[in-house]
Amino acid sequence: MLILQVALKMGWIKTFTNFNNMDEFQRKGLIKPNQQQAVMKDTMSSLSVDAFAIHAALVVIVTAFAYVSADFLSSFHDKVQIPTFVTGFLGGMFVRIVAKQSKASKYLCDGAFNHAAGMSTDYLIIFGISSIKITVLAAYLAPMIVLALGGVMFTLWLVLWVAPRIMGDNWFEKGIFSWGWLTGTVAMGIALLRIVDPNMRSKVLDDYAIAYVPGSITDIFIISLMPLAMYHGMHWHALAAGLSYIAVVLFIWRFVFTRIGKTATQ
Repeated sequence: MLILQVALKMGWIKTFTNFNNMDEFQRKGLIKPNQQQAVMKDTMSSLSVDAFAIHAALVVIVTAFAYVSADFLSSFHDKVQIPTFVTGFLGGMFVRIVAKQSKASKYLCDGAFNHAAGMSTDYLIIFGISSIKITVLAAYLAPMIVLALGGVMFTLWLVLWVAPRIMGDNWFEKGIFSWGWLTGTVAMGIALLRIVDPNMRSKVLDDYAIAYVPGSITDIFIISLMPLAMYHGMHWHALAAGLSYIAVVLFIWRFVFTRIGKTATQ
């Protein structure tokens, strides 16, 4: 929230409203009765099936597919874990393609899915906070503090230096989403994004979903192999691999994307 206040004063964001400028309803987390809007369109006749039931069923189907397929793909090797988000994104993409090809998308409401995503985010944050084990935190307090300080400094560098140079338009929205993702969970990143971009006009989540599919390869490496290397005493090897990855990303940005952008402009 401190970063959001700094961004507001610097003019990086225009949609964020501080508490002093909020009206009575906003301060209570409510919407004025005359400004309330319908959550979703009624796209199906109640004589056959309730429209909300169909939307909920699609969400449940994609979620179940994500968990089952991720567990199946992770079962081939005990040291490799496939992120559920990747399989969930692929399942959702497949359902959307089928809906468009079959013309069924005309009877689906994006508003319902957006509210389902928002509801899931709220619950994810609550469950994530409640799952923190205080006893484990207390037992490893010193290394946790070192990791937290290092992670905060590194993430600040990503948000305030890397993001405006790499992420282009709406760089702060993308950066603050990355802040929540890197310091907590994806749900925390979505929660921060909803503050600065409540209507999701920046399309940050769309970009993240597309980019995470190839990026999941790196994620699998970090989640599965880096802790294993650290556990077996290969600290410097793991650090060198991480720094090499950062160097490769910066090299591609500096000497590849920059040249492509200049060529396109010319």
